[in-house]
Amino acid sequence: MLPDDRDWQIIECIACDDDEGLNEFDDKDVERVENVLKTSTGQELLQAVADGHISADEIEAVRKGEQDKLEAVLSTAREVTYQLSSSGKKRSARFDDESDLFNAFYPLVDFGEEIDQIIEEKMLMLEVEGRHRTIFLNRDDLDYVIIPTHQWNQGAIDFRDEGLTEDPEDDEEDSRVVPMRKRKKNRNGKGEVAL
Repeated sequence: MLPDDRDWQIIECIACDDDEGLNEFDDKDVERVENVLKTSTGQELLQAVADGHISADEIEAVRKGEQDKLEAVLSTAREVTYQLSSSGKKRSARFDDESDLFNAFYPLVDFGEEIDQIIEEKMLMLEVEGRHRTIFLNRDDLDYVIIPTHQWNQGAIDFRDEGLTEDPEDDEEDSRVVPMRKRKKNRNGKGEVAL
């Protein structure tokens, strides 16, 4: 739908009613994204009936379908969604910090040389929604995860930046092991990637 991370950042700002965040983007970009998210007005639906595209009985179904689609897009821009095999239920969680999101799911994506360590660690720890909520997931029970791409990408950038600014001699651990450090940085934006 929208391949640019900045578009998803705009969608996240819209979803969170973050007018201050929207001010960071060009007005033309915000308007373009808002047009993509726009649902049909009552007048447009009546015109669709008059033109024979839909029947009068279908107006509410069309309106509900558009609203459901909009809610799904806004949710995708803000939340990580996952499903566990044991329950079959789809669940969602929000991360306050992109670094937390990246650190939580990095072991599922980029194994590198620490594959043995990751295989031994069957649990993923998700620190979400302001640190007062921690979720532990058994990787073997995970059916799928949908991650906002723009948050994943920003978390990866933050992770790499952190690695460039640290003195390797200060780190007692093997440099091949991914540090699970937390940084406070709150950016807006999201996309979707299935792992």
